[in-house]
Amino acid sequence: MTRPYLGNPKYTIEVLQKYGFVFQKRFGQNFLIDTRVLDRIIEASEITKDDFVLEIGPGIGTMTQYLADAAREVTAVEIDDALIPILQDTLKEWDNVSVIHGDILKTDIRKIAVYRTGDVVRVEVEGAGRGDIPAAVKAAKERDTEDAE
Repeated sequence: MTRPYLGNPKYTIEVLQKYGFVFQKRFGQNFLIDTRVLDRIIEASEITKDDFVLEIGPGIGTMTQYLADAAREVTAVEIDDALIPILQDTLKEWDNVSVIHGDILKTDIRKIAVYRTGDVVRVEVEGAGRGDIPAAVKAAKERDTEDAE
């Protein structure tokens, strides 16, 4: 199996230059390029080969590679059109990763998780344990639900 490589700044820069990628301020894009930090995040999350992981905003796939190495399956949801071909390239060696091109706030997370796991889904919220959903996403999803009622 391929080992994650995008945590190395050299490879991240190569990918960004290859695709002429320009960061979008409106998406608040930042790409993690420190293998020690990536390793610590994976270790702290306690992800195992039994886990399905939903990643929000995979960027160029740096964390996605590390998640795919640790988990049974990863689904990544990316809104930026420019990142989809990059993700197709950087994740092509991982057969346990799927990418959804879309807005996470308009994506039925439960449907994805139930489809992927065939199980009842427990949504963990910020401060509740491993794999926390950022508070901003949680709040936005709650607002959408309230508006729909």
